[in-house]
Amino acid sequence: MPKHDLILRPGEEIPETFKPALLACFKPAELEKLFKHGGLVRLSIAAPYSPTKGPTSRKRHLDGDVLAEIETLKEDPEKLDMYLSSFTSKALLDLCAKIGFPISKSSNARELKAQLVTTFRAGEIWNKIAGHQSTTASSERTGPS
Repeated sequence: MPKHDLILRPGEEIPETFKPALLACFKPAELEKLFKHGGLVRLSIAAPYSPTKGPTSRKRHLDGDVLAEIETLKEDPEKLDMYLSSFTSKALLDLCAKIGFPISKSSNARELKAQLVTTFRAGEIWNKIAGHQSTTASSERTGPS
């Protein structure tokens, strides 16, 4: 990402373009020290920014009939992945324990989620390998009788 360094020599004034921002972020005594001894002022932009707190990052705990919801979503790996992303790591570990899936407790949420998606979609994947068509795909092709 873009970065700009401004090196100030001892006794050199802070440029007027930076002064308001520096006054908003630092104490006047700190800016006086910068003026007296010189230093480095670094301005950088880091994007995209993803907040760690807020309504979009709330994590759910294992509640209700999660397995029924997963059963409806397992046809679409993206939807299943998004659904599992809404759970905490502890909830994903609890889900693994609930279905009897052995997994290391030191696994991170991304690993847990990937393993769970693979596990829940295993039947569909093996049916494709074996050449069997799913009931929804065959009924769409043949249509109503």
